[in-house]
Amino acid sequence: MSPAGICLSCQSEIPSSALAVALLHHLAAVAGQIPTRPAEDAALVHKVMLTVAGLQVAAGPVLLLILLAMLWRLSRRRKQAPSHNRTGG
Repeated sequence: MSPAGICLSCQSEIPSSALAVALLHHLAAVAGQIPTRPAEDAALVHKVMLTVAGLQVAAGPVLLLILLAMLWRLSRRRKQAPSHNRTGG
């Protein structure tokens, strides 16, 4: 852990100028949740990894449902479209 309370692996991987990182760091500082021990840091990293993995797993079926809904709607529009073929004289 560095004196700033950031583990060295996070320090090398996370850009310090990112707005999301700055916001999360500020919120953690206000809430008093900045990890100060390696065990706290490991627990935080574990929690973040589980959250991200869950979101990635959930994103697949959600995107599939959105795609299927779009295709269903497109097929309904094509069936309802009036025919422009004119017959007669």
